[in-house]
Amino acid sequence: MNYRLLLFSLFFLTIKNHVLAQEEQRCHTFEIRQKEIEAYPSLIPLIQQDEAQMQQWINNNRSRSNRNIVTIPVVIHIVLPQGQLNTITARDVASQIDAMNEDYRRQNVDGNKTPAMFLPDAADAEIQFVLAKRTPDNQYTTGILYEPNPITEWDGSQFELLKQTAWPKEKYLNIWVCKIANSIIGYATFPVSTETDGIIIASRAFGRIGTYLSPIYNLGRTGTHETAHWLNCYHINGDDGTQCTGSDFCDDTPNQAGQNYGCPTFPHPSCGNVSDMFMNFLDYTRDSCMNIFTNCQKQRMWATLNTSRNTLLNSNTVTPPSIPIKDIAISGIIYPSGNVTKRSIAPQIRLLNNGSLDIDSCIIHYGFLNQDVAEYKWKGKITSMQSEIVVLPKIMDSIGYSIFMCYVTNLNEGVAEADTVNNFMSRRIYVPADAAKDTISEYVLIYPNPSSGVYTLKFDSLVLNNFSVEVFNIVGQTIRLDLQYNTLNEIQINLMEAPSGLYFIRVRNGRNIFKGKLLKLTR
Repeated sequence: MNYRLLLFSLFFLTIKNHVLAQEEQRCHTFEIRQKEIEAYPSLIPLIQQDEAQMQQWINNNRSRSNRNIVTIPVVIHIVLPQGQLNTITARDVASQIDAMNEDYRRQNVDGNKTPAMFLPDAADAEIQFVLAKRTPDNQYTTGILYEPNPITEWDGSQFELLKQTAWPKEKYLNIWVCKIANSIIGYATFPVSTETDGIIIASRAFGRIGTYLSPIYNLGRTGTHETAHWLNCYHINGDDGTQCTGSDFCDDTPNQAGQNYGCPTFPHPSCGNVSDMFMNFLDYTRDSCMNIFTNCQKQRMWATLNTSRNTLLNSNTVTPPSIPIKDIAISGIIYPSGNVTKRSIAPQIRLLNNGSLDIDSCIIHYGFLNQDVAEYKWKGKITSMQSEIVVLPKIMDSIGYSIFMCYVTNLNEGVAEADTVNNFMSRRIYVPADAAKDTISEYVLIYPNPSSGVYTLKFDSLVLNNFSVEVFNIVGQTIRLDLQYNTLNEIQINLMEAPSGLYFIRVRNGRNIFKGKLLKLTR
């Protein structure tokens, strides 16, 4: 849409004509801002001044390409009645941060669904979000605050109540999670505002792994959408109803009539365009339909971070006041990532020692949302502030979109940690229908064999959650066995309770079957 600064005041007046066509409203930001401007008309020249300052920064930095990634410190306030606080877990919070980081870095797996005509405009915003590690008074924090409140349904009139829990906007992005009234799932403040600065997200639209998520707002993109408002970006239709006269002040988002809901079929024209950019994070479509920020939207975000929100660039709140003694973190998921070509996946994660004490063991739990979770007992040595890439035994995923999750427990055989929030990470991936399905090789090394009862089977390839092992005696009876994982692609079988003799083993993995013989010696 064309930039029309001189009509900025008229832009806000046209909000009054906005009529919702759907019961569920993704965002209530502009309705709240309309009321704010009606109550404080003196805000209009301040908003105009902020816009002019942004445009000047954009014009002066339009050709700048060698930017460092900006890190924004986040504090999450869980504001629910006492008995409902546990419905939002630390892992839900971590998954929300993961979702926003993927979207703002254009690492979202569904970025390949952006229509070709819009690909030249697609942008990596070069912004990432990290939970704060330092409180305003320089104490350690996980960045998550549980703040019980008896209010069961929040609305925009209650911003004032949040002032008592807000951390300074100069150093933090405040996000409140609560139950919002009137079928609204989120709203935010712009940099120029009389309201308490930050974002409010409905608990049913927060994160991407929770039990109570809305079926259409379940990928964390309400956080993506509202944070863009907080960074001075507007709805792409200009919030003028269906008049085709509003503006989001970005030339690379086609002028469109009204917000889009659901997930339209491309092309979806209006206002004389070839198609609305309905997959933009600042439209109203469902989470699974969104996949793009544009270069202009990125410029507005960066201009905001260098003007009205420039104090965030110097915030020290993502570093703890001191190094904790014991703290392990998952600092990255190397694989799987994006579009994968195999259904059997050997994940690779990076373990980071955030503490001063050496790390020598932990249990890594991993798998896909709503599927079985595998466990891997890792042993090694990671010294302070160092990391190690761990390759995990293969697991099987189904075709389509899914969320890979991993988390760490039992640090050094049960040592208490300073922070367990950073033990979790998630990544949304896509497995195409023609993805290859690994199976075991026909060649399997069994040792020692003969044995007094304990055997190791080493495979070229073994899918952890898609195999079975059976042992039979010479008359075909099934023998009870104990089974455990040794290392990558190895399993150990214990037949110590079985009598000596000859046994037959059958391993099913995917579509393949391995058959072999075990000879047990007399003890």
